[in-house]
Amino acid sequence: MKRIRHTIPALRAFVILILLEGILYSGSALAANRVEELTPEATSNLAQYLNPELLEMVFPNAERYGEVEGVPPSAPVFKGDTLLGYVFETYDLVRGVGFSKAPFHILVGMDLAGIIQGVRLVHHVEPIAILGRTDEDFHQYLTQFPALDIRKGVNVVIAMSGSPLEAEKFSQRTTSKNAGDLVEVDAVSRTTTSSVVFSDAIVRSARLIARNRGIKLIDGRSVGRTLDIDQFSPMSWPEMIVDGSLGHLSLTHGEVLRAFEDIQADPPSDVRSWKDEQLYFELYMALVTPAGIGINLLDKVWYDQYRAGRGVDDILLLILSSGDYSFRGNTFKGFSLSTGLQSNLEAQNETGIFDRIQLVQGDTTIPLHIDQHKELPFIHAKERPEFNEISLFFFTPDITFNPTQPWRLELLMEGAKDGNAAGVAMFTLPYRVPDRFITEPLIQTVSDIGVEMSLVQAAKGIDWRSVWRNRPEQIATLFATLIVLTVILSAQETIARRKRLHRWVRIGFLAWVLIWMGWYVGAQVSIIHLLNIAQSLVDDFDWGFFLVEPLIFIVSAFVAFGLFLWGRAIFCGWLCPFGALQELLNKIARALKIPQLNIPNAIQERLFAIKYLIFLSLLGLTFYSFDLAIAGTQVEPFKAAITFRFNAPWPAVTYAIVLLGIGLFVERFYCRFMCPLGAGLSILGRVRMFDWLKRRVECGNPCTRCETVCPVGAINPSGRIDMNECFYCLDCQVMYYDDHQCPPLIARRKRNEQASGSNLNLELPTD
Repeated sequence: MKRIRHTIPALRAFVILILLEGILYSGSALAANRVEELTPEATSNLAQYLNPELLEMVFPNAERYGEVEGVPPSAPVFKGDTLLGYVFETYDLVRGVGFSKAPFHILVGMDLAGIIQGVRLVHHVEPIAILGRTDEDFHQYLTQFPALDIRKGVNVVIAMSGSPLEAEKFSQRTTSKNAGDLVEVDAVSRTTTSSVVFSDAIVRSARLIARNRGIKLIDGRSVGRTLDIDQFSPMSWPEMIVDGSLGHLSLTHGEVLRAFEDIQADPPSDVRSWKDEQLYFELYMALVTPAGIGINLLDKVWYDQYRAGRGVDDILLLILSSGDYSFRGNTFKGFSLSTGLQSNLEAQNETGIFDRIQLVQGDTTIPLHIDQHKELPFIHAKERPEFNEISLFFFTPDITFNPTQPWRLELLMEGAKDGNAAGVAMFTLPYRVPDRFITEPLIQTVSDIGVEMSLVQAAKGIDWRSVWRNRPEQIATLFATLIVLTVILSAQETIARRKRLHRWVRIGFLAWVLIWMGWYVGAQVSIIHLLNIAQSLVDDFDWGFFLVEPLIFIVSAFVAFGLFLWGRAIFCGWLCPFGALQELLNKIARALKIPQLNIPNAIQERLFAIKYLIFLSLLGLTFYSFDLAIAGTQVEPFKAAITFRFNAPWPAVTYAIVLLGIGLFVERFYCRFMCPLGAGLSILGRVRMFDWLKRRVECGNPCTRCETVCPVGAINPSGRIDMNECFYCLDCQVMYYDDHQCPPLIARRKRNEQASGSNLNLELPTD
C-alpha cells in the first residue's frame, strides 16, 4: 500500500505529461489545418470560399470575378471587361474525397486556352500531422499545377531524393508504356494517396468546366460526334450486357469445333475433350472512357486515376476473357488470374503486336500493341463473373480510331499444328457505344461561352452503393464476425461455466479483431466518426457521407444497437482493435509475471473523469470549429498503432508505444482513463435496458473477491458493477460459476461435501 501511495503521484504526473503532449501535437495539427472563413451568404462551395484574396492566388492576372453560375458551377474572371477564364471548386464538380474519406476543397483558376493559372487548397481534414506533414507541404505540391495544359495527363510520382535511390522516380499510377504526353508532378511523401486524389480532382474538374463552357480541348480538328464522359448511373454486369455497354461473345466447344471444320483445320487439342454444349471461351469488351461505363467496371477511384493520368482525348478500352483460351497469345507474358504466376510483360515477336486480337472499323484494321496495354488483376463490377485475363488498352489521338462509330473485335483462334502450320479460325465481337453516351455535333467556339449548355451534366459523385458492391467479401466476413460475437454474448452463461473455453474464446476473438478488423481491413472506429455524427445533427444530415465507409458503418450500427443491450462494452470490450491490442499485451505481461499495479478505487474514480473531460472538450470544439476538433483527436493512438500499423512518424509511434507500455502494468490504461470515444459511448450506453451479469446477495458484503478479479476495476467495493466502465470480459462471471473461486459457492460446496460425508458415515456397518 505504501508503494502505491508513492507510485500514484508519479502516475498522475505521467498522465498529465501524456495529455500535454497530445495537446501540443494537436496544436501543431491545428496550425497546419487552418482554413479561410466561409461567407454566410454562400450558396455553393465555390461561393463560400471565393474572395479577392483567393482570386489573386488562383488567377493572378484577374482583377475581378463575376457571379457563381451554371451547372457545373464556376465564376467568370475578368481583366477590365475582358473575360480571362473561370474559377471553380473541385468538390462542386467531382465530389473528391481524400484519404480520410472526408471531402477536400480546392479552388482552381483556368484560362480560355485550358491552361491552369493557379490552385489553392482551402479545406481538408487529411490526417497529415500524424505523418509529420503540414498544409505547407500540400501547398508546395500544388504549385506544380499552374501552367498545366489540361489536355495532357498527369503522372504523380515520388522522387527518391535524399535516399539510396537518388534521382529515381516511382510512379504512383501506371497506365501503359505509351503514356502519351504526360506531365510529371512530385507527390508529397507519406501522403501519396492524398496527392493522387488531389491531382485527379483538379484535372477532371478542369476538363469538365472546359467542355461545359465551350473551351475546345481537341485543337485543330472537327469536334463532330463526341463521347459524353460525365453522366453516370449505377449498373450491374448483366444490365450492362443487356443495354450494349458491354459486348459479349460466348463460344461452346461445339461452335469452335464447327468453325475449324469449316476451314478444314484441326481445332485446339482441348476442344474435343468436352461435350459440344460445354462452354469453351467467353470474351467481353467495353469502351470505358464514358463514366457511365468506366466507373461501373473499374470503380470511381481507379476510373478517375486512369482518366486524369492520360491525355484529354485518349480512349480507354477494356477486354476481358474467361475459359480455356488466351486472347493475349504469344505476344504477352504477365499475370495469370488462374495460376497467380507473375512474369515480366514482354513481346514475343519483333513487332510487339498482339497476334490473336485486333480491332476493325470500316475498312481499317487497328492492331493492338503492348505499349498500349495495362494488365489489371481485377475489376469492380457488380455480379461480375470470374476472369482469366483482364486488359486495359489506351488509344492516343495518333491512332485512327473513332469510338463513336461501330467497330468489331476480331479474335483469331489457333488450331492444333499440322506439321509446321496451324489453322486459324476467326470469331468477331461487334460493339457500338450506346447512344446515351454520344453527344451530337455542336459548334464549340469561344464566342459560345455565354450560351448555357445543358448537354453535359455535372459529376454528382458516386452512389455509396457502388462502394458496398466492391467489397462483398469484407462485408460478409464482418457480418459473420458480428454474428459470432452475438452468439458469444448470448451464450455467456454456457461459456462462463467453462473456464478454459472462456479463455480461448476471449483470446481468439480479440486476436481476430486486432489482426483482421484492425490491421487488415482498417475497421477501427474513431472518435472522429462520433464527432462527424454529432456535427451532422446540426448541419445537413446526409446518410451517403457515412455509408461510403461500409465496414465502419456496419460496426457503428451494430454498436448503436448493442448500446441498448450491453452498453459501451459491446465495442470497447469486444470490437475495438486498439483495446484488443492492449488486453492481449497485458495477458502476455501477466504470463511473464510482470507485476500489476492495482489502483485504489478512490483514485481510480478520479482518473475516470479524464476521458470525459477530453470527450466533452472535443464535442464542444466540434460545434465551434470542426478543424479544431479534428486536431484534438490526435490524442487517439489508433492511427499510429492500428491504421498505419506503427509505420508512422516517431512522435506518434512513441506516444502509442508509451500507452501500450503502461498497459503492461495497468490493464487497458488508455481505455479506462483517456479514451474520448469510450467516454462518449459510456454516456450513450446509459440507454442500456438489461443487466445480464449475475450477482449474489453476498457480493460486496461480506464478499469482495470479484472486485479483486475484475481486470479494469469496474466492480465497486459495494459489489455493484459500474457498467460505464465494464468491458464485459466475463471474468467475474467465470468466478460466479466457479465453486473453487467464488467464496459463497466454496462454502456451499463444503457444506454439501460434509453432508455427503455424514450420510456416508451413517451407512457404514458397525462392529
